Amino acid sequence: MIIICLILAPLIETLLCQYIPMILLIKLKFNTNIQILVSSTIFSVGHYYSISYMIFMFILGILWAWYTNYCRNNFNNCYWPVVFLHFNYNLIIIVVQNINHI
Repeated sequence: MIIICLILAPLIETLLCQYIPMILLIKLKFNTNIQILVSSTIFSVGHYYSISYMIFMFILGILWAWYTNYCRNNFNNCYWPVVFLHFNYNLIIIVVQNINHI
């Protein structure tokens, strides 16, 4: 479970929810706000455990899509920084959820 949360989820979700949709929308000449909203919607739908969690993931998706756009414009690398951010977020969640077991 830890490998899925820390390695596979950040790699796959970043690719499918941020990287590919935003690159496709750029090629189709959609503006940045549309790219961010579409990416965030895809990300939140993939986390449909409850409506409140989906809303939280939509907001988090907006932040991560914005960061994807920022990294693409400033560093020419928008995949690995977002994977690293996602990895760290998942790591914090795992640690907080298991703090009583340490």
